[in-house]
Amino acid sequence: DLSYEIASHYFPDSSHPLLELTAQETLDLTHYISNRVSEIIDKPVVRNLKNTRLSYIAELIDKKKAIENNKVVKTATDINQKYNVSKIVKVSRTVLNSLNPVLWVKRGIVNPSLTLITKKICQTIIGIVGEETNKIYSKKIFKKEIDLNIVPKDTNEIFSDEDEED
Repeated sequence: DLSYEIASHYFPDSSHPLLELTAQETLDLTHYISNRVSEIIDKPVVRNLKNTRLSYIAELIDKKKAIENNKVVKTATDINQKYNVSKIVKVSRTVLNSLNPVLWVKRGIVNPSLTLITKKICQTIIGIVGEETNKIYSKKIFKKEIDLNIVPKDTNEIFSDEDEED
């Protein structure tokens, strides 16, 4: 959606704004995005996720959906809603777990940290896709900046090099 909005901004009259790039520009875009996302994934905190197969994540999502669609689970959900069993179970579980330090560490530190890290990674990746897409569609990526720092700023560097050569 973000890429489509950016493309529509640069090509408002096009019926297919995403297709206004050349094949090479599209390859460049995927290359730039891939490189920047790789930099994020190579960070120590996220490195473990790098080797997780996407099929494994898809399988987990499918299993979750299968469990939710199971007749027994649906019946239990209906009973829970009708008789408010979840409150009784929740209170009982809270009483039992109040003495479990592992649970408190998990709830207080691990779960919020993972949630925060995941959200930050997703926001960063969306930002990268937006930035790189904007650069490609605006053609700014193809305009090379001229390096005007050819001459050293400190004149002592110039003279010290000449003195060493003499």
